[in-house]
Amino acid sequence: MTLTFAEGVEAQPENLRTARERFLAAEIAPLAGDTVVFSGIGASWHALAGAVRALQAAGRRAFAVPPEDVRAGIADAYVMVSQSGRSAEALAAVERVAGAPVLAVCSSADSPVARAATGWLPLGELEDTPLSTLGYTATVQALGMLCETMLDGRPGEEWSRAPGLVAEVLAAGAAALGDLLAGARTLDLVGGGAHRGSAGAAALLVREGLRIPAAAEETRQYLHGPLEAVGAGSACIVFGGERERGLAAAMASYGAATAVIGQELPAACDLVAPILDIVPVQLAVARVGAANGFDLAGLQRPQGDTKLAA
Repeated sequence: MTLTFAEGVEAQPENLRTARERFLAAEIAPLAGDTVVFSGIGASWHALAGAVRALQAAGRRAFAVPPEDVRAGIADAYVMVSQSGRSAEALAAVERVAGAPVLAVCSSADSPVARAATGWLPLGELEDTPLSTLGYTATVQALGMLCETMLDGRPGEEWSRAPGLVAEVLAAGAAALGDLLAGARTLDLVGGGAHRGSAGAAALLVREGLRIPAAAEETRQYLHGPLEAVGAGSACIVFGGERERGLAAAMASYGAATAVIGQELPAACDLVAPILDIVPVQLAVARVGAANGFDLAGLQRPQGDTKLAA
């Protein structure tokens, strides 16, 4: 059964529980070698940011590389992230590194990307919505658990808390953020540290769901020029900590409509936090999309060369 966008948003706590259980039951072969390349496209690209950052902070040689730049010999092992398992770019990248260890992070073991890889990391049991909801959060969780497995031999216990934390965010709603999106004509989304991927994922979702021109940037990059265009009529969403809250205050002083996501959310580690970041955005998109009569059941301008047959 295909869920509606709003149903997918609400189904995330249970899907995360199931996805965690499936991860723990799977036998994930160790990723051999010193250098691991992570890759993906669209929402999958943004989902991998936190895990790559955490591995690098722990001293591991882990890098995020776009699918078109993935080549044989640049890493000892590869992690290819494709929620659907049908992204043409992801499959082409896996085929270019044939013979190397490749772990596919996909919803189905029978998908083209998973079949081409040497190993498969499962997600939740529910089918994702066309505009990704539970597929995105399950992917962030799977990558976070994989990261901890690579570093410590097994995932930490905080993942057992993640469904309850998401349920708290769902219960709180996102009325103010919905009001901001309802009035936005263009939107800047900015995030730093563990929240960098959240800005990218949120910008993609807003563009797909509400057709609002939205652009994402890492905090420090944003301070070096892009901030100059912010003023009356601008709308901005900022993800992160102290520096991001200061940035949001500056944006508001320039006349921009501004929201900060992070401080009001339940406390969570850096690998879990991006899951919580995206939920208010999903809620706001669902609300504004319904009010505007937008169809959130898929892309309005799909391109035939981006998805493969299952």
